[in-house]
Amino acid sequence: SASGHNWKEATCTEAKTCLTCGATEGSASGHNWKEATCTEAKTCLTCGATEGSASGHNWKEATCTEAKTCTICGAFGAPSNGHSWKAATCTAPYTCRICGATEGTPKAHKWTLATCTKPMTCSVCGTTEGTPKAHKWNDATCTEPKICSVCGTAEGSATGHSWQDATCYIPKTCVSCGATQGSAKNHNWNDPTCTEPMTCVDCNATLGTPSGHDWRAATCTSPETCTSCGVTKGSATGHDWKDATCLAPKTCRNCRATEGTVSEHLWNRATCSNPKTCYVCGATEGTTKEHTWAEATCTAPKTCTGCGRFEGKKLGHDWIYTSCDAYMRCTRCNQVGGEYVFHNWDRGVCTICRWGYCDYLGTHSYFMTRCCFCGIYEAEVTAMAQDILKDIITDGMSEYEKVKAIHDYIINTTRYDYENYLNNTIPDVSFSPIGVFVHKVAVCQGYAYAFDLMCRNAGLECEVVTGTAGGGGHAWNQVKVDGKWYNIDTTWDDPVCYVDDEMIDLLFYDYFLISDSQMYLDHTAEDAKHICEESYPVPSA
Repeated sequence: SASGHNWKEATCTEAKTCLTCGATEGSASGHNWKEATCTEAKTCLTCGATEGSASGHNWKEATCTEAKTCTICGAFGAPSNGHSWKAATCTAPYTCRICGATEGTPKAHKWTLATCTKPMTCSVCGTTEGTPKAHKWNDATCTEPKICSVCGTAEGSATGHSWQDATCYIPKTCVSCGATQGSAKNHNWNDPTCTEPMTCVDCNATLGTPSGHDWRAATCTSPETCTSCGVTKGSATGHDWKDATCLAPKTCRNCRATEGTVSEHLWNRATCSNPKTCYVCGATEGTTKEHTWAEATCTAPKTCTGCGRFEGKKLGHDWIYTSCDAYMRCTRCNQVGGEYVFHNWDRGVCTICRWGYCDYLGTHSYFMTRCCFCGIYEAEVTAMAQDILKDIITDGMSEYEKVKAIHDYIINTTRYDYENYLNNTIPDVSFSPIGVFVHKVAVCQGYAYAFDLMCRNAGLECEVVTGTAGGGGHAWNQVKVDGKWYNIDTTWDDPVCYVDDEMIDLLFYDYFLISDSQMYLDHTAEDAKHICEESYPVPSA
């Protein structure tokens, strides 16, 4: 028999078909469609065939609290935005600008105090509460109206000044506020009188002193009288009579009033130069006598012994030197007189009679370690100077170099005794070389003596000079260098200088080997023995 069909079941698009012969039966079953979704096209549930496309999501936009969501399938898109909070205010809490959601509570008002023109007001939202304060008025013044001391509001107008007229002492002045205008009046002075000073007729102020009486001296017939006010004091002096002479009757010496008649002449005897003469009126009578002459002497010219008349000149004394410490003698009259001749001491020897004073005494007269007569120093202080010279003077030094070394040593090692000078308590040692050599403190005499002693022991000729400088007594030196004499002042080359109340050491050459013309600009010598014509070239400090 026939094998029969080998049927393949019908599908959505094909009828039931024999797999052997291809015969068909019936028709295709048709698609069993599943409707399209947001993400899938329309699909056959049987064969999986599709038709069209997915419908796509129908999105609901995200909110503050929900993500973006499809209204069809519920699928989620972007996450929620979160709230966009608007800050809390005085009247509202935190509020979402998007959804209007709120959170928390409103803030408190920030009140500003009430003023004269505004009530209490919130500085954040402007809300007001209450009423403005009352103004605190200051009274109106002469130049300003009534003003509130709190807000400065003005009301009304100034009162204006209440002026009091100017006086001699005070200008025109407001009695309310004390303001002034213009200046005080000038005094209206009356002239002073004998008993009262100048007086102001407006305020009775006085100036100066009374002019005092202008007394006219008493006369023979009137008492002392004031020429200004007529006041009198005392009584008339009465006449002071001068006896009558051959020229005038009895006459008052004060007022020249006369009484009576003239008297007889009063005659002097005739002399060699004049005849008989009235010594009152000068009338003469007769002739003169002859002169009796005495010859001229040392003290008088040729002279008449009768009348005292002289001719020519006196001869004058012819003085000659006899010895020192004695007066001179006249060769004509042998009288002792004229000038007293003193010894002229130079280093203890008189330059006139060559007498040695220290040799005569047999000892030196020391003052501050130095002999007042010959200038020799005591042995102990001389030894000190010699020890110092061994350290600062070397063989081959020139005279200039020796002087500079001594000058610099004294200044660099010695300080002026300024404190004792100010207090007037300078000790004796500061006046001597010991002040320089041992104590390192001295005044000008100590500086000058030390320089003199060191120069002499260094083979240099030197002198101490005394005089004035800077308004007081002072001492300095003259020293011979290369055959010429120069002035030198170690004290003034070592000036007193303070920095921050502390004395500092300085070394200058302003008074180092200078001429008289330069030295005597500010120094005055009393016993300088030498002339210093020029200055030595000065080294730099």
